[in-house]
Amino acid sequence: MNHRFREQSDNQHTLRPSRTPPGLSTKIMALIGKVALVTGAGQGLGKGFSDILLKNGAKVALLDINENIGENTRADFGKGYGEDRVCFFTCDVASVEQLEDAFQKTIERFGRINIMSNNAGILNETNWEKMVAVNLNAVIRGTYLALQHMKKDTGGEGGVIVNTASLAGLGFLLTVPVYTATKHGVVGFTRAVAGASEESGYGVRINALCPGLVKTALLDSTSERHGQFAHLSHLSKEVVKKCGILEVPVVAEGFLQLVMDEGKNGAVMKITHEDAFQKTIERFGRIHIMSNNAGIMDETNWEKMVAINLNAVIQGTYLALQHMKKDTGGEGGVIVNIASMAGLAPFLIFPVYAAAKHAVVGFSRSVADASMMSGYGVRINTLCPTAVSTPLLGAVADEKKNGPFSHLFNLIGDTAKLRKIEVPAVAEGFLQLVTDEDKNGAVMVVKEEGCSYVDFPKEFMLDLKAHIP
Repeated sequence: MNHRFREQSDNQHTLRPSRTPPGLSTKIMALIGKVALVTGAGQGLGKGFSDILLKNGAKVALLDINENIGENTRADFGKGYGEDRVCFFTCDVASVEQLEDAFQKTIERFGRINIMSNNAGILNETNWEKMVAVNLNAVIRGTYLALQHMKKDTGGEGGVIVNTASLAGLGFLLTVPVYTATKHGVVGFTRAVAGASEESGYGVRINALCPGLVKTALLDSTSERHGQFAHLSHLSKEVVKKCGILEVPVVAEGFLQLVMDEGKNGAVMKITHEDAFQKTIERFGRIHIMSNNAGIMDETNWEKMVAINLNAVIQGTYLALQHMKKDTGGEGGVIVNIASMAGLAPFLIFPVYAAAKHAVVGFSRSVADASMMSGYGVRINTLCPTAVSTPLLGAVADEKKNGPFSHLFNLIGDTAKLRKIEVPAVAEGFLQLVTDEDKNGAVMVVKEEGCSYVDFPKEFMLDLKAHIP
């Protein structure tokens, strides 16, 4: 699912790395052999940015303050793209010495720098001095260091710098005023220094990326980090419910556009959730398949869990119907909503998670019949896998996310010994629900033994068709 990418002027753009798409200038930066330096690259957006650069042929120096996470990411990328194309340096971007050293090591390893991503960021209103140091000062310093190595008047090859800001850099979040200040600062600095670089003939473009709420560790920041306005943290939860959550690959596509489009300098790109499907239509012309898959497990922050695991599924389904249904010009299609075995059976330690997944099952079955009777030509099915080998399973063992019934954790036992199914097995079931045109309102269970459909008792079904003349 793609999302809307907009500059501050609300110009719309379509992404396509391999050719010049509508909305982009005719000058596209080729990335093969280019060298990128990405801060905060161990996880989240930085990892996503690094991945998409590597996919397009660049070499990447990963910087992160967390050595274990950074090394693991480097190892994964090394296996996938080649050890000669990726390296990792432990770096606290708030440290002048460490950041300068990371630049020097990147030059020594790859010979040059063509792309800089100032992405590292934190959210901590309690320690706001540290937040300013990381979110703003390090972006300024990283930009100036990149210019020093990249500008053409001192022997550099030119290039591009993309600074990660936030929608909080264009509007405001009342619970996190200093975070908002840092992101406004990034936007203002980026626009100013972009003009200065152009006037100076440096050959270095500088752009800013302003995504909405993204599914990263930053989103998990607790209310304790909201400082003196922690008592307003409930308003942040309302923002999550209203705005939805962006996936990292979606933001990475916007980042790639700012890197590759040589007609963009001083650009400020917004990435929002509200027009999610419109961008897919603009890029591919139509939508036939929708997968509502994003989910979290966190009984402590159960309001956010309901917002992501249920509200977003409902919103995604309705948006998909809007674009796919035949009575308004769509071509029909299929929607698959991801629930869980917890949507069919009680999960005593995670009752709210079970509630959300039961709700997905009920919603999907109901809207499937409604779609059929409305003649929309859109099938809606539900996938209910058992324990899958994904990071989500790690939340089961995280007592901080077990909520009020964490004392019952011993009933589950060692999660490492759980009978888990692998992602490809679930993907096979998903494909079956997509391709079998006889399946509408179907609920599939995926276990270690294979896939099967749930046969719901007929006495609990209300047949509305019998009441229609």
